[in-house]
Amino acid sequence: MSNNYSDGDLVASAIVAREAGLALGDRVFVGAHPVFAAGYLGDLGSSSSGTINKELGDWGDEALNSVAEATSMGGATDFTFTSLSATVSRQGLHRNVSRLLGVLEPTGKILDPAMFGYDAASAWGKRFTELSATVGATFTKDAGGTSEAPLEWDVLIDATSSLEADEADVDEGNVVAILHPKQWGDLRKQLTSTDLGDAMTHAPEAYQGIVAKKLGYKGRFYGIDVYTTNQVPKNAGNTDYVGCILTPQSVAWADAKIPATGRPEEIMVDGGKLQIWMDYDADKFVVDVHYNAVFGLAKGIDKAGRTVTSGV
Repeated sequence: MSNNYSDGDLVASAIVAREAGLALGDRVFVGAHPVFAAGYLGDLGSSSSGTINKELGDWGDEALNSVAEATSMGGATDFTFTSLSATVSRQGLHRNVSRLLGVLEPTGKILDPAMFGYDAASAWGKRFTELSATVGATFTKDAGGTSEAPLEWDVLIDATSSLEADEADVDEGNVVAILHPKQWGDLRKQLTSTDLGDAMTHAPEAYQGIVAKKLGYKGRFYGIDVYTTNQVPKNAGNTDYVGCILTPQSVAWADAKIPATGRPEEIMVDGGKLQIWMDYDADKFVVDVHYNAVFGLAKGIDKAGRTVTSGV
């Protein structure tokens, strides 16, 4: 398979790796968003599985930890520090035959490395969002939505006030909502009213995120960056979707590097944490593309997140 770009002066693998790396660093990609960057525990090196631990106290947010007040005046306040852990595992991020035909020639030559690299990063972000939705559904406190009823903007707005009361960081750009497309549809209907016409604001980099169709980034509303995924779980009775609102350190996560093989079919991105593997399928006359990464997520500080409940 050819690894040349255009006239052969540039090596395509280097361009793909650069563009994917730049995309992964864009804040619309959930792993680079401040909400998730604050919960990063570290990497496990070249390991395909394992667990990493970190004390909550190391994060400097004692106010969000379990506090036992002193029983007498002037006594010291005891802080209970809890060690969080995140277990990493292989994530098979993407295998695309047909959609990338506009990016790859049937011969395997890459026509647009920038788009190809961005697609790889989008696949990473999609899987990260799915896992975040699963973790976010386990928070103790709910945003206050009504069971079996459409989701309303007031629920998200009130939730940020509740989070701030719990000492969570809800400054502009430090709040993420991960919702089911049905929940997002409920909110879009509200945006048609005149009093909500100015609710939506985009950071300049947001437009790239919207172009990345698999990423699910919808924009910033009332200071909340909204993402969607169809992997948002339902409640036990299957009557409600359970989305989530996240602030810094509400989710903890870790990753690891993938041992490189050195084969020409392989492109390593982000210091070896994202693998792009291309195989030519002679039966179909197309290139099969595989994206692999190793990471895992867990709940961080419980008070720093909320579930978002609304009808299916």
